[in-house]
Amino acid sequence: MLFDLLKQRTRSGIANRLFGAALAHRVRLAVAPEFIVELERTSHGDALDSTLQLARQLPRIPSAPKADVDRIAASIHKKVFEEKGTSQANTKQAISDSRHLAEAALARASGYITSDRRLLDARESLLELVGIDIASLDEFVELLHAEDVSFERGQLQGTQCESRTAAVDEVRAYLAAQAVSGRLVDLLLPTRSTVGQIRARAALENAEIVGIGLYLAPHTLDAAAKMLVHVRSDHVLCETFAEHLLDELIREASHAGPVTIELRRIAGQTAVNQAAKLRGFLPASDPDILIKVALGRPLTPTSWSSLARQMRRRTGLSLPDVPPHGADSVKIQAPDGTFLVVKMPALEAALGPTIIAWSDRSAVIVPIAKAFADDLLGTADQFALFGRPSAAFLGLRTYFNSPRTSYLMRPGSPILFYESKRTGGRAAVVAAARIVDTTVVPKEQVPSEFLKRAVVEDLDPLTTSNDILVTSFDNLLRFPNLVKLEALREIGAIGSANLQTTTALPSTLLAKILDLGWSSD
Repeated sequence: MLFDLLKQRTRSGIANRLFGAALAHRVRLAVAPEFIVELERTSHGDALDSTLQLARQLPRIPSAPKADVDRIAASIHKKVFEEKGTSQANTKQAISDSRHLAEAALARASGYITSDRRLLDARESLLELVGIDIASLDEFVELLHAEDVSFERGQLQGTQCESRTAAVDEVRAYLAAQAVSGRLVDLLLPTRSTVGQIRARAALENAEIVGIGLYLAPHTLDAAAKMLVHVRSDHVLCETFAEHLLDELIREASHAGPVTIELRRIAGQTAVNQAAKLRGFLPASDPDILIKVALGRPLTPTSWSSLARQMRRRTGLSLPDVPPHGADSVKIQAPDGTFLVVKMPALEAALGPTIIAWSDRSAVIVPIAKAFADDLLGTADQFALFGRPSAAFLGLRTYFNSPRTSYLMRPGSPILFYESKRTGGRAAVVAAARIVDTTVVPKEQVPSEFLKRAVVEDLDPLTTSNDILVTSFDNLLRFPNLVKLEALREIGAIGSANLQTTTALPSTLLAKILDLGWSSD
């Protein structure tokens, strides 16, 4: 890793991020005493070796008794090199690598960063053997929380209501006016050390703040994100603002991967507390806190191992190393060490926003016109000049289509949205969500609650039937990468109607599309 930093290599940028995080006190880096010994062994002279000179100035983990290092290093060497029958067994390099790891384990380091493939391949058995988490440089940098996630200014169509980024002084003034505890305000609002970690969002009507959302980013890799959401309970749109502010903050918190979120529970904030419960927040040991883990991306057989490691490192919640095959439940280990058996749908609900592609889980792809997708899914590339409908501010939304497809639209199933080219769309899957409920009702009798959560005003063009299929969905994930029609055709996911109507999707294709939508390649 030090060589990646000092020399121009393909991973130099990643090493720069890591050392930058250390200088910002987000992580603590230290080298093992054996690292200095190894550099001295291969050096061509102190005066000419700038790498060795720099390494000697870096923080170093405390030296452990030689007998303890020898004992643990021998068990590591046996596990990684001898039992595998590798040609490197008993070489100077293998013995040195084993001592590096032994010294880190004895110092009770949280993790060990290496590019050694043999150590990385044996990481699970080494975690059990010596209790230290081994990660590659790329994996470790993935754990760093996002520096910044932009908030889009949102205008609620047909009203003088909007949401936007708020200044700290505005938040402080609002909370004081609402008689929120000064101790709580001081706890969450920034000091000199946290000013760069604060994000604030406000809901306004006629330029007057009627609700705020406050997010304090984790100060270390395994710390919890802290949130506060407060809305004026006397405002007619308090429930809408509570949902919107919570969803926006959860999206930011989980933008870079799994995260624990602690939400302050404030007396009298019924709309906020109910919305939080629906998003998987649970009571914590502190009665003033609700807590959840948010994944913020799909979980597929391909991404399972990597995301499971990230989750364990960031939140303390441990999933199995490999996804369960053919099972409808999974055994997890909570941060306090207790084991729980959780049904897969319950796991998905707890980790939301996420879509889990477990074995035998089917899904559907539905077509959606670009104009409807822009408003219902928030996938537009441009700011909405005339504002967004109320559905864009809510977590539970409504999609309308023909009753003939009702047998495919099963509650609990993932729903993928294909932006149709014939309606001006991008001919691509742009988002995924989870079906909550479906019901067939006469067009003239659609309840107002469904209409409020939809973006279609005229239902007649959608189907020739007198009835309409109303599908409620939540857990919305917008794809960072469009999954284009060509890619869908290549994997066999377009069906016989070329995605012009609701198309069934087996679990294997669901996983492939989710992977394509979230690929970093």
